[in-house]
Amino acid sequence: MSGIENWNRIAYSTEPVNRVAAAEAVTALYGLATGTEPREIIWCASPAEAARLVALVAAGEERFGPSMRERLRTEPWQRARRELLDQLGRGAWSVAW
Repeated sequence: MSGIENWNRIAYSTEPVNRVAAAEAVTALYGLATGTEPREIIWCASPAEAARLVALVAAGEERFGPSMRERLRTEPWQRARRELLDQLGRGAWSVAW
């Protein structure tokens, strides 16, 4: 099985999540980003339910606290990109990208 086939298998899986492993990963990432543990982990029964919750967050629902998207996704990506650009230089970065 190729890497892409494996990622597709994971992405399109309908198997229930391993909540213990997922909670451990979320807690570890949240701890790296904030130095604390999450107040709670909210489990959704479906992607549609998750989308409704995301819409509530976008509407300013206070229950969920601040978004961690910048700290967990955007900031590390920007930092890694900047470090690699500094190491490779613009020409090599363009080829690698």
